[in-house]
Amino acid sequence: MKVQVKLEYRAVPPEAELETIRQAGQTLTNNPKGVTVRLVEAAIYPLIILELTMKTQAQYKVVDEIADEVQCWLLSDLFRDITIQFG
Repeated sequence: MKVQVKLEYRAVPPEAELETIRQAGQTLTNNPKGVTVRLVEAAIYPLIILELTMKTQAQYKVVDEIADEVQCWLLSDLFRDITIQFG
């Protein structure tokens, strides 16, 4: 299943945060080479968008695992909120 994680920040996060979030995604995925990370600065709050695939599971069973794993890897104290979408 496809997973998109949006991390909202109070200000533009440091460049190192992108690589750290990529590493978090690689721990969750069934395809480490398919993990993508991008920074979107045009939003009201800057976003890092992490996209990955996971083995198909009930979303309610993995949403906390995803949130906990990604937040565990955060370097910046600029983090504000997280949104997880499944596709």
